[in-house]
Amino acid sequence: MLRRVLSTLALAAALPVQAAPPTPAQCAQAQASLPAQVALWRGRLAQRLNLREAELAPRLNVLHSEALCWNGGINLVVRYTWRYDWALVPGQDTQALLRTQLPGGDAVARPAFLTAEQMASASEQAAPDTQLMLRQAEAVLAFASAAQAEAALMDALRPHSGTASVALRSELAFYVPGAVPRINGQPWMLARATLDEAANRCASGQLNLVTGRAEVREVPCRVSGGPARAAPQAYSSSGPPIRPMLLSAAPSKPVLA
Repeated sequence: MLRRVLSTLALAAALPVQAAPPTPAQCAQAQASLPAQVALWRGRLAQRLNLREAELAPRLNVLHSEALCWNGGINLVVRYTWRYDWALVPGQDTQALLRTQLPGGDAVARPAFLTAEQMASASEQAAPDTQLMLRQAEAVLAFASAAQAEAALMDALRPHSGTASVALRSELAFYVPGAVPRINGQPWMLARATLDEAANRCASGQLNLVTGRAEVREVPCRVSGGPARAAPQAYSSSGPPIRPMLLSAAPSKPVLA
C-alpha cells in the first residue's frame, strides 16, 4: 500500500503544474502599456530588417494591435500590411509580454512582465508564444500590377480550365498553405477558382510575386458533401490563439496601394 501511495505521489509530482491565467490587473496593465509595446515592436522590427524609422514608416501600416490575455500569459498581437510597390501584403506578429506557463507546460511561480532583453531572447529562440513573421524588407515584383499577376495565374490554370471562362478569387499573403517552407519572406498571391461546380472541380494555387513562379493544382470544390474551405492559419503555433488569415470564399481583390 505504501509503495502504491509513493508511486502515485511521484506521478503527480512529475505532471506539469496547471498555470493560472493572468489576473485582471495584469491584463489592464498590459492594455495600458500597449502604445509603448507597439513602439518597442516597431523598433525590434526595424533592427531585424536593418531599416531606419524613416525607411520603415512608408512600408509598414499597423491595422490593429491588442494585448491578448490567454491561459498561458499575455501577448502583444499586431496586424499590419507591408508595402511592396503596388501590393500591400497583410501580416501578423505576436510577442510574449507575460508568461504564466513555460513552453513545456509548467506554471511560472511568480508571473512578471518580460523585460526588453527577455523579449528579444524569445524572438531569437522562436519561442512558441512569440511569432514574428518572416518578410523581406524590399522586393522587386515580377508584375507591374495585380491584374498582371492574376493574368499569370489564369495562364497557369489553362491546363485545368481549358477555354472555359473562370472567375479567380485572390488575395495577397506571406503565408503559403501546404508549401514547405510556408513562409519564405517573399510576397505571394493566393488564388482559388471554380472549374466545374457540377463535376466538383475547383483549383487552388499560389504565385510568387518576386520570382513569378506559379503553382496550381486541381482540388474538389466540396468534401464529404460540404463546401470546400481553405482556412490556413497565419503560422502554426502551440502558443496563444492566432487569428486565422483566410482565403476568402467570395470574389475579392488583392489589397492595392
